[in-house]
Amino acid sequence: MQAAAHSSSNSMVHAFHEITTWCEEHPEDRVRIDEDPLFLQRCVHESLRLHPASPVAWRTAACPFHLPTGEEVAEGDSVVIELLEANQDPSICGDDAGAYNPYREMADRVPPYALTFGVGLHTCFGRDLAGGALPGPGSDPATHHLGTVTSLVKSLFEHNARPDPQNPRVKDPDTERQNWSSYPVLLNKGKI
Repeated sequence: MQAAAHSSSNSMVHAFHEITTWCEEHPEDRVRIDEDPLFLQRCVHESLRLHPASPVAWRTAACPFHLPTGEEVAEGDSVVIELLEANQDPSICGDDAGAYNPYREMADRVPPYALTFGVGLHTCFGRDLAGGALPGPGSDPATHHLGTVTSLVKSLFEHNARPDPQNPRVKDPDTERQNWSSYPVLLNKGKI
């Protein structure tokens, strides 16, 4: 249920919020977001890095191994991977790792959304569906697969979506995840 419905919808709201907030402080990027779908996808990937659908991943060790810290993990031990914390590691994401910055340069071989979709055998099977394909040199914005989250955010901006100033957004108090329980927006009349 989480992966099928909630993760993409929550990701879309987080991305809309982060991009809208960014554009308030960097109005020159609003035009770029409208005109450059690959930049918009980059903006969404940065939001995905800061707001993974699952802040942690739980695994059970199939065999004993040593952690880089020197700790021993026995077969059957539970291991918790702090995805949210790892996604904000300054050694990988830079000194402002906890801040939203769509111009962020990541360490080599680290995707722009970091560990949000997992890695290896445990990669989320919806990664390319939700996050889209990673653009490379020569990617054509007209045919590039942006992913559902970027496509939804793109549609919101095409309809001039903006936070409703008369109806403030509300964080969800009933979860440890940083989700919204309400995020009202206004749309231009006649564009839907």
